[in-house]
Amino acid sequence: MVVLVDSQRFLLHWRADRAGLHAHEANGDPTTWIHDYKFGLAAKGFALGVENPVPLATVGCRFNTNEHFLADLLSRIDPRRQPASPVVTFTNGITRTLWLLTNGASSFPVECSRDDSQLLANCCGLPGAPPKAPLRSPTAGTNRTDDELESLWPWRGSDMSQSHSYSTLSGTEGWPDKVNLRRFHCC
Repeated sequence: MVVLVDSQRFLLHWRADRAGLHAHEANGDPTTWIHDYKFGLAAKGFALGVENPVPLATVGCRFNTNEHFLADLLSRIDPRRQPASPVVTFTNGITRTLWLLTNGASSFPVECSRDDSQLLANCCGLPGAPPKAPLRSPTAGTNRTDDELESLWPWRGSDMSQSHSYSTLSGTEGWPDKVNLRRFHCC
């Protein structure tokens, strides 16, 4: 599923995973993100435009089990306590996301499982933009070789034939104009 997320809310919930594998990146800022070792590749990928689409980041959204249990227990004892907040985790696409955040994208689409999509939309999604099933990739089902796919999407290799890119979302019916691909290439 594809969820259109608000950048600041997304960052807040990514940072909520304090012990996460990518906590260092999550708690950085544009002055540190530009030093990510793949930042130049992300910039190059976005600069190529619609003809060479950049794959969506793949994320998850869940409650941190230990924190959720403790917060739930404490909120039952003292109703004034806040329950646990969902956390965002990454499977793929951290540097692309850092590039979007560094370049001022106020919102952007991400891909997640159907199971995670509603929680992600509730905590990070733009109002009025429910999760959507993605359109098929332009090369899905074609006879392109792994090398051809790698040249189109250097991020993940041959599994990209089933991936979804920012350009496959452009003009998706029912989504705000903010999804338009040009928004991601302007900076």
